[in-house]
Amino acid sequence: MNPMSKTNECSSATTVEKKKAFEMPHIYVILFIFSAIAAVLTYIVPAGQYDRIPGPNGRTTIDPNSYQVVESTPVGPVDFMLAIPKGLMDAGTVVFFTFIIGGMFMVLRRTGIIEIGVDKLTRRFANNTIVIVPVLMTTFAVIATLIGTQELALVYVPVILPLMLALRFDSMTAAAVALCATTAGFTAGVLNPINTGLGQQLADLPVYSGMGLRVLAFAAILLTGIFYVTRYALKVKNNPALSLMEGDAKEQEKRKRYQHADDEGALAATSRQKWASLAAFGFFATLVWGVMTQGWFMMEMAGLFIIMGVVVGLIAGLKTSDICDGFNEGFRDVLVGAMICGIARAVAVVLEEGQIMDTLVYGLGNLVGEFPAILSAIGMYLAQLGFNFVVPSGSGQALVTMPIMAPLADLVGVTRQTAVLAYQLGDGIGNILYPTSGYFMATLALAGVSWNKWVKFFLPLFSTWVAISMGFLIFAQFTQWNG
Repeated sequence: MNPMSKTNECSSATTVEKKKAFEMPHIYVILFIFSAIAAVLTYIVPAGQYDRIPGPNGRTTIDPNSYQVVESTPVGPVDFMLAIPKGLMDAGTVVFFTFIIGGMFMVLRRTGIIEIGVDKLTRRFANNTIVIVPVLMTTFAVIATLIGTQELALVYVPVILPLMLALRFDSMTAAAVALCATTAGFTAGVLNPINTGLGQQLADLPVYSGMGLRVLAFAAILLTGIFYVTRYALKVKNNPALSLMEGDAKEQEKRKRYQHADDEGALAATSRQKWASLAAFGFFATLVWGVMTQGWFMMEMAGLFIIMGVVVGLIAGLKTSDICDGFNEGFRDVLVGAMICGIARAVAVVLEEGQIMDTLVYGLGNLVGEFPAILSAIGMYLAQLGFNFVVPSGSGQALVTMPIMAPLADLVGVTRQTAVLAYQLGDGIGNILYPTSGYFMATLALAGVSWNKWVKFFLPLFSTWVAISMGFLIFAQFTQWNG
């Protein structure tokens, strides 16, 4: 054999080995490691707690002057063993919502109405496909900035995924349209009751004051998001090999299902499918009404989706056994994502049981106080961005951190309005990066996108959004913005 060919073979083998050595671990492994680190910290970080007191709208918040060191309760082997099951129970709403929405959309697929709707929309936008990305993102962002429900991305993804594939984009594009748009709207929170309203109440500010700067932040974050996602979508459309989903077997199956040849005739709906489509539209209209006027959240939406799957399936002519099989198939498709939601919650369970969650908040407050005055707003932002990893809930983060950050802002020369903005920007952007965010991981599961691939896609935009956030906070600090 040629010695040169042996050298080339060895070189190729070494390259393959290097690639394998740098492969990111499975998300289960990453979350288990985070939980283990949290358990170790319970032996190192002093236990402490704040007194809980009644807050706005009947919520429980903390007394910022009540922090005290308490007896250490480190998480032992048995407690650590139970952390993941407890996490699954704590995140039960998100876990089961993920199962139900996956099952319901599989039933709709079996009726054929999704394929028919996608076929019609594909032909409608055939000559101007890229318009769909900014239109959908603007719509989703406006809804999120008004009612504050990032979790609606869970509903958007199954609806738009077939359309994105039919228009020759990919599953990453569908996930990005839903997640980036809802995050842009939620983060800026022009009239968002969950972060802006609650944060300002806790900071003793007029609710929804300072709207002007928030509108500018909303525009900047949304426009950069639209540009980034649109550029990626065009790249994939022009050259599918550049898709981050390339090589994924399930992605190839989905493309075959929805990417029809241009010369195929339009799909025609039967009378039963037409009635089923009207019924599905009625259910979605009910969903919008419930979320916007009745305060519906995942429990109510899950119940509606169960009824929707059954009723629409029966109208379309499916047998009850077909409907049940459809739900089961949908459950299987989102199993990993649903499990991730609970496993991610285990990190917070460990910190809470070790009684070091409040200690971390106390330490973050002290850390911000050590920043130079000119950088105090940036310090608040970084503290909120970091704390978002363990408490991805917007309202939960506000109730824990804002009673500390608001009075701290007075001491370090930052307006309370700026402190609220730092909380909003730190909370929102991290929600679609950290694997501890349950709804985010569930959304990726519905799209069929792994967290590893999402991180590769999102990190450049995340860095851009962090830079924009810092720019607005520096402006607010210099101008002593108070709305």
